[in-house]
Amino acid sequence: AAHTLNLGYQMTGFKDNTGLSNDLDTTLVSFNGSFRLNSRLMTSVGLVNSATVDKADPVLGGTDITTENSTLTGNFSYSIPRKAMAYQFWTTLSTSKNDSSLSAVDSSSLSLNLETVWLKSQSSRFTFGVGMISRTDNLNSAADSTQYNCLTRYNYSF
Repeated sequence: AAHTLNLGYQMTGFKDNTGLSNDLDTTLVSFNGSFRLNSRLMTSVGLVNSATVDKADPVLGGTDITTENSTLTGNFSYSIPRKAMAYQFWTTLSTSKNDSSLSAVDSSSLSLNLETVWLKSQSSRFTFGVGMISRTDNLNSAADSTQYNCLTRYNYSF
């Protein structure tokens, strides 16, 4: 297939009949698609969002805690069959939030990667690339970081 699209939605509710745990409501939404733009260029995009509400017991004076996580991905791949090579670029943006008064979270990360793949033979493949990941903590800037990396990989199939 030249193009694919997928959409998912899930909603769950957990009720603890024993009274030992809090009740939970969870919602998950996902979307992804891949598209062949021409014989050499392919792209894909995806999104996943989840939200969970931890329902505290109001009799005990508790308050609900909401946790939300989101991830957005993108990918481009360009192949050069005559040279048995391909270039791949992908990126991921993730966010996480939690409104707990004891352990609140509000952070994000961004990764960027570029790889070159050389098909030495049908059973042998060599990959090299560069990438970076940047992490941001909106509640504690001392935890912010950026890392750069290089990679090489050799695959042999038999």
